[in-house]
Amino acid sequence: MRILSGSAKAANEVNIELTAVESRALRAAVGEVCFGFRIENFQRVIGCTEDHARELLNRLDGLDLDQPNKITINKEDLREIKNAHTETIRELGTEEYSTRTGVVLEDGRSLLEQTDVLISLT
Repeated sequence: MRILSGSAKAANEVNIELTAVESRALRAAVGEVCFGFRIENFQRVIGCTEDHARELLNRLDGLDLDQPNKITINKEDLREIKNAHTETIRELGTEEYSTRTGVVLEDGRSLLEQTDVLISLT
């Protein structure tokens, strides 16, 4: 995951490039929080309503999960996707994460760290 253009602090939106693995992991994470398992206090934990999370999922559904993708996303949506990914790792753990997302757990954890860094730059 990397910023493609401009300063992330300069605007509300940031252009990022995702590898195929990153695309797959983030899309799966949002899908999991929407339809895979129940989250108590969804808005507090994820940072948005369930309807908004489904809208994010619809946007991520447009990604090609077999190649790198470029996406323009606002800072709030990026935080919400990060929160969804955090909850997916926590809920699925080592037993199910790879099976349900198609991504190796270590790659998912690394992506979570990269997302934290990207958010700190915004």
